[in-house]
Amino acid sequence: MSRVYRCMNTKPLLIIDGNKRESNQQQAAMGGMATGEGYAAVLRRIDPAVQYTIVQPAYDDYQKPTFGPDDYRGAVITGSALHVYDAVPEVERQLALAAEVFDCGIPVFGSCWGLQVASTVLGGRVRANPRGRELGIARGICANQQGGEHPLLAGKGPVYDAVAIHTDEVVELPAGATLLASNTISEVQAVVIEQGDKRFWGVQYHPEFSLFDIGTIFLRYGEGLIADGFFTSLPALESLVRDFHSLDQKPDQLALSWRYGLSASVLDFDLRTRELRNWLQALG
Repeated sequence: MSRVYRCMNTKPLLIIDGNKRESNQQQAAMGGMATGEGYAAVLRRIDPAVQYTIVQPAYDDYQKPTFGPDDYRGAVITGSALHVYDAVPEVERQLALAAEVFDCGIPVFGSCWGLQVASTVLGGRVRANPRGRELGIARGICANQQGGEHPLLAGKGPVYDAVAIHTDEVVELPAGATLLASNTISEVQAVVIEQGDKRFWGVQYHPEFSLFDIGTIFLRYGEGLIADGFFTSLPALESLVRDFHSLDQKPDQLALSWRYGLSASVLDFDLRTRELRNWLQALG
């Protein structure tokens, strides 16, 4: 059973959904949740008292919110199928919104795309990873000395796995950044950034994603993953998705967890979402 954390801070969180409407609709059609709604559900499971507002700057009908430094307890930038280096309106709107959030001194947490957006806005650089896509499970993420001492990774252990899917990576960190964890696919797997009142905690993986979530994303990407060589056929992909969905419901299935090499850092909700819990606790 997962532990519940409760905070007396009643200010809402601003959840910035990074995906386009079409991506969220596809995810919902396959039994998943829109990115922002899914993130909110996980935060509510950690702390049922969490209040939040979701905005979708990648939607064509997006209306820019008006807010000030005291309106939000913190902000979350979700994942996205977009690329931060593409000069398109749905990306540029997100960069502008993130910049405004930072200018207000609102603490920010980012997963995957969220890390890339924050790094870009604060002066870093993102590229397509020359090693290719990191898919499903990010293996062997190693906390460095700073990571072992920082509250973001408290309780994670020195080496852990995490649910992940990305083709881009942060290649240059901005000023004020402290690298906390790396693996063989991407050097920047966990980082904190402080530039005066601008505060960011982020990871390249998805602590908010369950095996059900990542399995559903596999279905959404479907033929593209087969074309890239990750699966030999659609039945092979669907077989893995069934197993991941089954493990999400019953994580104690040794035969399946052994087959896919899945440890408690992925299967246990509290361990998998520890970064989010740590961030909420740091917000106070």
